Amino acid sequence: MKVGIDFPNVSAEMGGGYTFETEVFNAFLEEAHLSTHDYTIFSNNSSIEKTISRFNLPNVRFVRYSSLGLTRRGLRRAFFFLGHLFPRLHKKNESLYRKYQIDVMLFFSPLRPALDLPYITTVWDLEHRKQPWFPEVSNMGVWNSREKGYLNTLGRASFILTGTKCGKEEIMRFYNLPPDRIRVIPFPTPRFALNYVDKATPNVAKRYGISGEYLYYPAQFWAHKNHINLLYSLKLLHEKYDAKLSLVLVGSDKGNLTHIRRTVIELGLSNYVHILGFVSQEEVIDLYKNALALTFVSFFGPDNLPPLEAFALRCPVIAARIPGAEEQLGDAALYVDPKNPEEIAHAIYLLHSDKMLRDQLTQKGLHRAAEWKGDDYIRAVFSLLDEFEHVRRCWDQS
Repeated sequence: MKVGIDFPNVSAEMGGGYTFETEVFNAFLEEAHLSTHDYTIFSNNSSIEKTISRFNLPNVRFVRYSSLGLTRRGLRRAFFFLGHLFPRLHKKNESLYRKYQIDVMLFFSPLRPALDLPYITTVWDLEHRKQPWFPEVSNMGVWNSREKGYLNTLGRASFILTGTKCGKEEIMRFYNLPPDRIRVIPFPTPRFALNYVDKATPNVAKRYGISGEYLYYPAQFWAHKNHINLLYSLKLLHEKYDAKLSLVLVGSDKGNLTHIRRTVIELGLSNYVHILGFVSQEEVIDLYKNALALTFVSFFGPDNLPPLEAFALRCPVIAARIPGAEEQLGDAALYVDPKNPEEIAHAIYLLHSDKMLRDQLTQKGLHRAAEWKGDDYIRAVFSLLDEFEHVRRCWDQS
């Protein structure tokens, strides 16, 4: 089959979305020679074109979207899929796919346009349905945009990829879709963490004036990331458990940072909370390696990458007890109610005071991180394409 793959031009500051798509892209290039299909990569990212050329794969070629597509696609992504407002753009891209006789399009990011061509799409979360009160999925028409996007896209998709059985059940429940069209392929552990070779790294703590033991939370500053309850738990640690731990926060501001800074001051935690903003991957690795624990208390799921990164880098994980979390992370994490600062504080104190528990979680995390990697993910996608080929050959692509 002739398979088209859309790889958008995303920034590292996008966070988990960038990490996921980069991981899948790199795994695809390494495994493409094992597939019997021909692939056309559609993108406006020149670095992707250069990377593809270095691999010299006979069954992979690169096609650049037009400049008109670049402008409007960038606008569409910036407003989290307002693409249903740009039908001309969708028709333009579909004409490009047909020009290259694509049998099926493959989208590794969610909320992509519905096509008349067969296509496989991805769902990361449906939190706008589950928790519509958060401003990032409700304000400025975002709820309507997400809902219209999913209604338009999922019903026509040949297959939908999601990371957990929990995610599959949510897709079936909210959009009334048959289970055989929804395929569970677990999120892969990012290779930057999994393949890390222990070596000298920058002393990030010293650089930013962080002293003593610290907790680490890499998360964009959205409301759903739940920094506020984590701050209240840190206050409890100091006052109830006499554990003067610090908290290191990294990520880009998505509108909630001012509220977080204000809460830090109100709780008297200014000397213990370090907000570093967006940091490099090298610094991320160092922060994981030297943290007491990753405190991943986000309300959103069911799939998240930072716990997998922490597992691979020997950092114990405290994770929010949300639907799908235990399916993804198994017994390698301590689970807490993300609404309960007391429960979060108690779990942190347990790790702080029990080295044996930390060591046990570290070993379980290493095992969990190695269970599903990028090559496993992309080979599962190749198997799905092999399966669909028997259907797709029943009609001519012209």
